[in-house]
Amino acid sequence: MPSTVDICNLALLHIGASATIASLTEDSAEARACARIFDMARDSTLRDHSWNFAAKYLSLAQTGNAPQEWHYRFRYPSDCLKALRISSGHRQGEQVKFKVIGENNLEGRSILCDVNPAILEYTARVTNTESFDPLFVEALSLRIASLVAFSLTGKSRLRSDALSLYQEVLANARLADSQEGIPDSPPDPDWLEIRV
Repeated sequence: MPSTVDICNLALLHIGASATIASLTEDSAEARACARIFDMARDSTLRDHSWNFAAKYLSLAQTGNAPQEWHYRFRYPSDCLKALRISSGHRQGEQVKFKVIGENNLEGRSILCDVNPAILEYTARVTNTESFDPLFVEALSLRIASLVAFSLTGKSRLRSDALSLYQEVLANARLADSQEGIPDSPPDPDWLEIRV
């Protein structure tokens, strides 16, 4: 799988940059631009789609008291970029209403919901490039290209072209990811449970 430098060089290729890089720490405009935005671009690209390779499940740890309209407050996982779904683990396909809130005391964020245990499905921050899906690599390189295009080439058209291609790759990734695995069957409707 490609390294961070390989992904940045792919981004540079997308915008027709005249140079490639050997390291993010080298003294070149290309390396400085890529180093400045790589982590942010990676995390944003992970948030833009529920990538299968970044899916993670965690039984949440309760913390503090919940506001009165909620029953439980849970610690937001430190590697969570996007909370997707919560289930209690009791019913197949069950999804629980929840809310993510910021904390006033700078301790990060919490998740509020009305079930305990609460199992969170989320998109995790994946930093090991060997774990990246090929479509994610392509999407990330296009996001990086869009962010460095103008500063390296002075051509704003390259930025908009890279963003358009990025949206196409995300659409392909959604299709590819939806074809892996068996989707959850929807839960039985409430009226069916009442009749039984």
